[in-house]
Amino acid sequence: MSRDRIGYGLRLGLAALIALALALALGLPNPYWAAMTVWITAQPTRGMLAERLAFRLLGTVAGAAVGLLLLRATHEPVLVVAALALWLGLCIAAGNLLRHSLAYGTLLAGYTAGIVVLPEFIPGLPPHDLPAARILATILGVLVSAIVTWLLTPDSPREATLRRMGELGRDGLAWAADCLRGTLPAPGLAAREQALLVELARIEDGADQLAAGSPRAYARIRALRGVVAALLSVISTARLLQARLAELPPDPGLAAWCEDLACRLGTAAPPAACAPPPAARRTAAALAEAVVALRQALAALDSAPAAPPRRMPFHRDWPAALAAALRGVAAVGLLGAAWLLSGWSFGPFLVMGGSIFASAFSGHPQPVAALRGVLMGACAGLAAALLCRLVLLPQEAGMGQLLLTLAPFMALGGLAQAHPVLGKPAMDANMVFMLAAQPMLPLHGTPAMLVQGGLVIPLSIAATLSIFWLLRGDRLRGLPVALRRDLAGLAAGRDAAALARGRARLDHRVLRLTQQAPDRAAEGLAVLRLGDALRLLGGAGCAAAAVLRQPAAAWDGAPAALRGGAGADEAGSLMRSAATALEAAAPVLRPVAPALRRLPGSAAAPPEPAPRP
Repeated sequence: MSRDRIGYGLRLGLAALIALALALALGLPNPYWAAMTVWITAQPTRGMLAERLAFRLLGTVAGAAVGLLLLRATHEPVLVVAALALWLGLCIAAGNLLRHSLAYGTLLAGYTAGIVVLPEFIPGLPPHDLPAARILATILGVLVSAIVTWLLTPDSPREATLRRMGELGRDGLAWAADCLRGTLPAPGLAAREQALLVELARIEDGADQLAAGSPRAYARIRALRGVVAALLSVISTARLLQARLAELPPDPGLAAWCEDLACRLGTAAPPAACAPPPAARRTAAALAEAVVALRQALAALDSAPAAPPRRMPFHRDWPAALAAALRGVAAVGLLGAAWLLSGWSFGPFLVMGGSIFASAFSGHPQPVAALRGVLMGACAGLAAALLCRLVLLPQEAGMGQLLLTLAPFMALGGLAQAHPVLGKPAMDANMVFMLAAQPMLPLHGTPAMLVQGGLVIPLSIAATLSIFWLLRGDRLRGLPVALRRDLAGLAAGRDAAALARGRARLDHRVLRLTQQAPDRAAEGLAVLRLGDALRLLGGAGCAAAAVLRQPAAAWDGAPAALRGGAGADEAGSLMRSAATALEAAAPVLRPVAPALRRLPGSAAAPPEPAPRP
């Protein structure tokens, strides 16, 4: 814990305490919602804080509006549960197709409707205008968080990342020069190539967060993504050119041209001073085009260009979004059925918790493992809340005594949330602490009610964890399907614009694959080489398209068949490169049976049926 982290944690705890105090003074129902807004909107940079606060407010308003409409439409519990499940599923599906702050606001709108509606079915609670209370508490928490933490929250490390992006662009050109010279050992070149891809994937994944809070910065982030896309093209086309040059007979003129090209890649000179050899003209032209695009994108990093590079097409995992939505619907439906069948008075809180956790972890790559950590944090927060309410706070405590008793818990919670390792479970503990402690005036609730109400939270987490475990899926399965579809389109396409669009779609899919599974970087690079080879073939790769559409059993020997049928000209070299890349990318591209096939002890599933002609 550095001094900066300690200061940030104390400011966070102070902001949450101030928000709670103001909500208590204003007499808002459920005043702890204001403090919870401070906890959940805490961000490491000022721009991310601004966007999180804005989308927290927008998502809350949208969800509260839907909840209000639902309450006016019906008070029948079965219909309410069904409507909430449908709304949550729609929001989860949309949130899994969106990115960053937009996804957060959409998911928040999904479960806010349940937070507004479900307390109406709990006997004994005083009547309140919950939609208005939720919105007012959120506004209060947003204002306090902005005032207390804004000036002391650091700016985005955008400039440092953009400088690093420029260094990576120059490193990529230097790598391409070494690749064409052929003076370095192949393992060293491959290791540098994979390291470049892994770092590019990491930077691209956080690019939108770097631009958060600054509309002008988004143009520079588009330039950053332009560098990423151009650099990926430089890497793949340099490999294709290297493979073509290795097939040509030794020639002093060819060696001189190759050395001149390698020298120019490391400088600001044009990528080619003289015409490339006729036997490699198509591949050399593709490399020159990628180098020009890379240098233009590097120049645009320093300022927001008037015409920023074309947007990188983002990977939208529709099957994963649908699966996440179904898990959310199942969570609300099953927990709602348990409430309606048991008649448990705290059942609505169980449904509410299931909707929150099913939404929050719908897009997590490992939701079961993450929910285990949340369960541990929730148990810690519950223990602290029961200690505070049952041991330290008398039932007749006033506002001053309540805030003084809560202050140490809030300070420790802020410090824990600022910790680099404990941050995520600490935020869950802080949220559960506020929910279970029920800090409002006057204090109400018997010990039995507090314990029973507090246990609902870990119970809802455990139930959601079980649903995620039963309906678990491989989030990487959608990527191979999309990659095979794009590559098959490249292999069969002839229109230049369509080929360029198809190749551009590969970039973000490969970056997402590498970000989720860094050990697949080599296969991702092979996919890019395959895509560029098919694009340069311009529709002459129909045999590759047939292979990409084959079931798993038909892949054995398919790359060798492609390689054997290629000619000796440049098109034949590209086909051989495509076959080699197809072979290297087979672990990712090969059609796979369901995820159960890869579990220890499970029997191999039968091969997929061959596609109909």
